[in-house]
Amino acid sequence: MVVATYIIYRLIKRGSIKAFETLKNVLLAIVIISSTLFYVSTYVYGYEIKPLIEYPLSPLILTIVISALILYAAIKTRNTVVRAFAISVYSSMAGVIFTIALPAWTLAILLVALPLYDIVMVYRGLLGKLVTELSKYGEGKYPILRGLILDMDGIGIGVGDLVLYATLVSLTMLEYENYGFTFIEGLMASLVSLLGILIGLYVTFKYILPIKRYAPALPVPILLGSIPLLYLVTILL
Repeated sequence: MVVATYIIYRLIKRGSIKAFETLKNVLLAIVIISSTLFYVSTYVYGYEIKPLIEYPLSPLILTIVISALILYAAIKTRNTVVRAFAISVYSSMAGVIFTIALPAWTLAILLVALPLYDIVMVYRGLLGKLVTELSKYGEGKYPILRGLILDMDGIGIGVGDLVLYATLVSLTMLEYENYGFTFIEGLMASLVSLLGILIGLYVTFKYILPIKRYAPALPVPILLGSIPLLYLVTILL
């Protein structure tokens, strides 16, 4: 993450906007296509959707079409709501995949370490400098980062933040079900986690963001969104 942030910072600082946008679009395409292929394959073969199973190339074609639509909506469209929806879709897909692929203890470490990393990088590291450089290309708006940042009304939230939010919410539901709670109870716990994240975002935007006009978007939302998981830990001990 440090290396990637440094590369982005250097490209933007040097004014290599075209090179940066090309790199960004290629990496986004890889993430979106691989995530979409995972979900398409899971549903097609997991639920044995016969019309698609009978034609082996159908899942791949469907993946390419869906991925192209998501990528276009995230980068090219001028409609803020459509762009926000597309970015939320692939951020959520990636978050759920992390939850499935990684052990719970690894995810727990990430949920603690990444908010701390976020604080350091925003206030003492490259992210703060990156925001300063971006202000030269239109303060409060991030057109050159489109696809990497969910930008609405001049406020930007990084895709990495959204991925971790999705990871936390899906992990909450998964852990509740793993420890014998019903589907409804797991769903309610995940909704409480989502509510905590939204309250944390409100607190961040309302009270922390005005201090330096940029702020880490992980610490408060992740802390409040983790309440259902912390409650689960206390009742299991």
